[in-house]
Amino acid sequence: YSNHQDVILCNNRIIVHSANDKNIEKLLEKFRYEQAEIVFNEILYRSFTAMQKHLKFYPKLTIKSAKSRWGCCYIRENRIMLNISLIHVPLSLIEYVIFHELVHFVYPDHSRSFHNLLSMYVHDEKKKRNELKYYNIMYK
Repeated sequence: YSNHQDVILCNNRIIVHSANDKNIEKLLEKFRYEQAEIVFNEILYRSFTAMQKHLKFYPKLTIKSAKSRWGCCYIRENRIMLNISLIHVPLSLIEYVIFHELVHFVYPDHSRSFHNLLSMYVHDEKKKRNELKYYNIMYK
């Protein structure tokens, strides 16, 4: 009998080791946040690098559960928030949301200039925005 607790991804299966069934949900949630942090940070780095001529500072990333939005830009804090539920959508849509939030550091509104800049980095941004509507913001 072991107290070892872990979540392992193996052959497209999630294996949870826990001596106590009550910990399984907490372990899975922790694993989800860890995976999201890896994926989101990698895409944020690539996106920021692509847009570097437009941006002054690398933003801080926060990940949390949100009821009504996929992401949010906090210009004064130089921070973007991404919804943990984004980890369940295709990578191209995560990239779209990250570029969308980064463009807000240049244009805080959704003006024509905002969309022109966004479309330089996400060529099919309208299609991506519509695709995102097929996903639920609140995944569990």
